[in-house]
Amino acid sequence: MSIEVTKVSGAILAGGKSTRMNLPKGLIQIDGKTLISSIASVLQTVVGDIMLIANDPVYDQCQFPLLNDIITDKGPASGIHSALTHAVNEKVLIVSCDVPFVSTELFQFLLDRAVKKKIVVPVHSGKMEPLIGVYSKSILKDLEKCINGGEYKMHDLLKSLDAEFVQIPGDLFSEKLFTNINTPEDLRKAFPQYGSL
Repeated sequence: MSIEVTKVSGAILAGGKSTRMNLPKGLIQIDGKTLISSIASVLQTVVGDIMLIANDPVYDQCQFPLLNDIITDKGPASGIHSALTHAVNEKVLIVSCDVPFVSTELFQFLLDRAVKKKIVVPVHSGKMEPLIGVYSKSILKDLEKCINGGEYKMHDLLKSLDAEFVQIPGDLFSEKLFTNINTPEDLRKAFPQYGSL
């Protein structure tokens, strides 16, 4: 059993301050496409609509609805909260703007496991990836309660919200799949053709 595409919303999180990169990560261009555009092109294969969660007006140039954090300064939890608040569907596929090698197969794998679960988050090599996951709108009240109570670090938050952690099978996993671009060095390693910032 899987969820119909039209019943899933997609949210790209670009709310970080990009202090280590010194420019908005989501707008970095590789081969003529921004990181956000590249991720969105994959996301569109499994969701009915896409929103961009960011607080920097520079992202106004993107083609998707731009929505700010409602509860500010609480890290990724703020972005997830905003995405769930604005989502038109019960299920929301959350993706950070700095994971350029995500795949349709990964997203579908997570969605297939989210049919009867409130939160599904991938795990690989012992590492949890909370910013590539499926979240349900029904957790919104509990999420707000946690955040307002000072509990907004993702690891603790997911345990409190009874998230399902799913191991990524070998046939889906690759070393690149969860590559995160945080620094100029990360960028050069992932895209040697990029050159220097």
